[in-house]
Amino acid sequence: MRRQTSYNSAHIQSRSNSRILSVPRLTKIKKAPRKCCPKSSYLVCVVLLALSISWLNIERTNGETSSEAKKLHAEISASAIVPKSNVVAKVDVDLAESEEAKDQNNFFIPLYHRESYEKEIKSALKPLESAVNTTAAYKHQFWSGFCNQRMMFLGVLFLAQDTNSTQILVESIKWKDQFGTNERIRHDHLFDTVHWNSFHPKLPRMALHSETLFPDVSIKNRGSNINVSPGIEWEVVGDPFVNATRPYPIGKKQTEAVHKYLSHNNRVYRMGIERRSIELEVMKGALRPHPAIEDIIQEFIFDLQKLHETNYVTEESSFHTPYMVLHARIEPDMQQHGACSDKKVYNLTDIVSQIETKFVDPPTGIQIMVIILHRELLEKEVTDASIENEMAGYNLKALNELIENGLWGGKVRVVEAGSKLAQQQIKYPFYAKYSAIVGAIINYYLSIDASIFFGTYVSSYSSAVISTRFFRETITSTNNYFYSNDGLIHVTPPGAVQPPKFQC
Repeated sequence: MRRQTSYNSAHIQSRSNSRILSVPRLTKIKKAPRKCCPKSSYLVCVVLLALSISWLNIERTNGETSSEAKKLHAEISASAIVPKSNVVAKVDVDLAESEEAKDQNNFFIPLYHRESYEKEIKSALKPLESAVNTTAAYKHQFWSGFCNQRMMFLGVLFLAQDTNSTQILVESIKWKDQFGTNERIRHDHLFDTVHWNSFHPKLPRMALHSETLFPDVSIKNRGSNINVSPGIEWEVVGDPFVNATRPYPIGKKQTEAVHKYLSHNNRVYRMGIERRSIELEVMKGALRPHPAIEDIIQEFIFDLQKLHETNYVTEESSFHTPYMVLHARIEPDMQQHGACSDKKVYNLTDIVSQIETKFVDPPTGIQIMVIILHRELLEKEVTDASIENEMAGYNLKALNELIENGLWGGKVRVVEAGSKLAQQQIKYPFYAKYSAIVGAIINYYLSIDASIFFGTYVSSYSSAVISTRFFRETITSTNNYFYSNDGLIHVTPPGAVQPPKFQC
C-alpha cells in the first residue's frame, strides 16, 4: 500500500506563482591570485605555521596503545598536508584557473595535526585524583537530531552543576549518528575537549575512565570500536543512584536531562530569570568542533572565499564572511510532524521568494548561500515507489535548480555542505563514516559564522543557531530571520534582549 502525503495546489505551486529560478548558469569567475606565501619560501611558511599552531592538534585514547586505539588513530587520519580534494562539487565546478594560480591560491593548510593533538588530549582527559569523589557519569544516552542532542548535553551539564560534579566520564557522553550509522560516538571524537577542559572549573571537565579511581563502573564495547562507542556498565549491587559513589550517576530517567534544560529555558522566558553561565559559555565558544572537523569547515570556507570576485570586507558591508545560510526545513519528516503546522512553510520556492523579496538585490558582500537540509531524506522519499509525496518531489526539483542556477538571477551561488561535505573527506575517513552527525555539526558552526542566517520557527536547530549567534555578540549577531506564512521576519532586531524561544 502506498503512503500518500497530499497537499493542495497552493502548497505545491509557489504562492508567488513564479517558476523555479530558471536563470542562466553562473559564468567562470576570474580573480587575482591570492598572495599567501611566496612560492620560493613556501616550505618555510608551512614550517613556521606548523610551529606556531602546534598546540591545536588531534585525537584521544585511554592512554594505552591498544590495537583498537591505533586503528582509530589511523582512521581519524593523517596529519600530512595533502592537495585539496573536490570538497563539494558545485563549489569547484566553475573554477577554471591556470596551474600557477592553483599553486598559489588553491592550497589549504590544515591546522590539525594528529600526533601533536593526541598528546594534548591524553593529558587533558587524564582524571584528576582530587576529583574522584565529585565525578559523575551520565546513565542514559542521547537520541534524535543534533540540536535535540545538544539540549540533552546542556541538561547533563545542568545536572552535573546541581550535584556539584567537577568531572564527567567522557565515555558516558555519546552523540547519535542519527539517520546515518545510528551508532553513538564518544564526545571527544566530535568536539575539542582540550579546549573544553581549559574552562575548568567554570565548566565540569571531561575525563577518561580509570578502573582504579572509578571502580563502580566498567567500560564495554557498544559499537564497532570500544574507543568510539563505549558503553557504561554499573558494577554495584542494586540501584546505582543509592550505592555508586565513584563515579555517581546522573540522569535517573531517559528524559531527565532534556527536561532539565527545557524547564530552565521556559523560566528564562516566562519568569525572566538569568540563563545559566554554563549555557552562555557553551554558546560563546567553549563547545567547539574537534580540530579535524574544524579543518573541514575552514577548508570549505576557504573554497567559498575563492569563489568571491572581490574582497568581501568592504566599507559598505557589515559582513565578515562571504556567505549566508538558509536552513530549509522542508524534509518529509517535517511535513508529517503535527506540531506548529500553521507556522510551517512547505514549499522551498516560497521560502526563496521571501528572501528575494526582502532583499531586492543581494546583500552587500554576499555571493554565496549555503543551504542546509537533509537531501538524502528528500531523495529517499522521491525514489521510494511505495510513497506518494508530490511536495517532496517538487522540493527536490527546486533544490536542484537552486544549486544549478543560484539566486538573484545567478548573482548568488547556492551550495550544500553538511553530510555531503563530510562524506567526501578522503583525509578524514573516520568523519566520512559518521557523516550524519558530523554533517550536522559542520552545518551548525557554518551557520553560527554566517553573515546572515535564515531559519524557521518550527525547528530547534534554527532556534539554537540564532541563540548562539545572538549571545556571541559579533558584528552579524542580529542578522537573523525566520521565514513564515506571513513573509520573512527579522527575529533579532536591534535592541532585542533575548533571541526567539523555540516553542514547537
